[in-house]
Amino acid sequence: MLEAFVSQHYTELPVPRTLILSHDIDNADLIAEALSTKAGRKIELLRPQRGERVKLVELALRNAEIALGVRLGSDAMQRERWQALVPLLGLSEAPARIECFDISHTMGEGTVASCVVATEAGAQKSLYRRFNIRDVTAGDDYAAMRQAISRRFQRLVEEQADLPDLLLIDGGAGQVGKALEALRELGIEGVNVVGISKGPDRKPGFEELVLADSGRILRPRADAGGLLALQAVRDEAHRFAITGHRGRREKARTGSVLDEIEGIGARRRSALLKQFGGLHGIAGAGVEELMQVKGIDSALAERIYAHLHRLHKLRPERMKLTIPNLLTLFRIALVPILVATFYLDFKGAHIIAALMFAVGAITDWLDGWIARRFGQMSAFGAFLDPVADKLTVTVTLFLIVQADPSPLMAIVCAVIVGREITISALREWMSEIGERKHVGVAGLGKIKTIVQMVAISFLLWREPIAGIAIYLIGQWLLFAAAFLTIWSAGIYMRAAWPVIRARDD
Repeated sequence: MLEAFVSQHYTELPVPRTLILSHDIDNADLIAEALSTKAGRKIELLRPQRGERVKLVELALRNAEIALGVRLGSDAMQRERWQALVPLLGLSEAPARIECFDISHTMGEGTVASCVVATEAGAQKSLYRRFNIRDVTAGDDYAAMRQAISRRFQRLVEEQADLPDLLLIDGGAGQVGKALEALRELGIEGVNVVGISKGPDRKPGFEELVLADSGRILRPRADAGGLLALQAVRDEAHRFAITGHRGRREKARTGSVLDEIEGIGARRRSALLKQFGGLHGIAGAGVEELMQVKGIDSALAERIYAHLHRLHKLRPERMKLTIPNLLTLFRIALVPILVATFYLDFKGAHIIAALMFAVGAITDWLDGWIARRFGQMSAFGAFLDPVADKLTVTVTLFLIVQADPSPLMAIVCAVIVGREITISALREWMSEIGERKHVGVAGLGKIKTIVQMVAISFLLWREPIAGIAIYLIGQWLLFAAAFLTIWSAGIYMRAAWPVIRARDD
């Protein structure tokens, strides 16, 4: 047996350089040669006699014995429970095959029926099927059950496949009646039909069994082996139905929203979902980020942005304390601590202030990444994030001018703060008059932000590092940030100027 296993096991699998065996096998040299040819290198088959390898073999044998015992015990319990179905349901023999059906939906939306198959050996997952229910009244579980069973058994009849011995329905007498109607319509006889429902209090262990042939209702003990077997099959059908329903519902919602946008087909929809991870991620992306997706030009990106944000306005949401929002609140709370630290009279206070600013800058990047990656965009976060950004930058620039009140430094800091005030006011005004312009400055804005953050950190630090004049480098970086600020502000003004002139006229 070991010889056959070694020969066949590595037919499709990579072969290790050394195979350690628990017993001698015939034709070891021939097998090693064949495995060496397959692997393209020398393969050894060894049966150790002493040392660590003997201990490894003994450990492997013990583990195999334990695993086999557990498997045999589990199989024995499964067989015992399966056989217990005979007296419980009054069957002549244990069923060779059970099929269980369940229905899942949310307020009638995205109805899905599941069909799971089980035998005495356990779940037969390769035979599972799902049915997207169509053309029935939303929320009509009876009609959904009838359609699912009709479609399933019609296929079995057409393919001349084996029918189940026991048809298990997750539901009461109503669902069982619809199952019988579907079987009679197809002329199918000889299938035992049983319904399983949670009982009056809907508690596990207090299930009621509805026997279709006699109409009797059974209430077996919670520890009855046959009931435990049926519960396991029912729970698997329930799980399979729920996962199918959730997938269908999410696909329908995402697809329906994106399909409303002109220019979005299956390929672009798939690319957007892959890039942003879902509808929340797409809604949280700016025009420039949308344009980074293959096949999305500026015009289409603006249409996507406008459509999703119009929907967002129609669906106001409650304030959410998500991880990104908590990080933003932390950044705001850091500002007074940073100011107090900066003015404390002890050596290294300004260095601690610089480190605190750097931590705030990192959280600024991190909260945006988390929000996009995990779909945690929110209206509260959209309001809070720019407040934290502008507050942090304005306060730290004020501290820098306090420490270095030169005219040039004051002018540079005023340019940066003035730009933030101007652009914010411009955005608010255009929003109020119903105009929305999306300006292509994403790349420039990111460079400006990085340069500005590094510059402020260096200026707060002030002390040389390894003889390098950090403060001087910070000054030049801040000058560069001011230049980039003027450049981006000019782009914004050019985009808004036609609207301003039209309003004046």
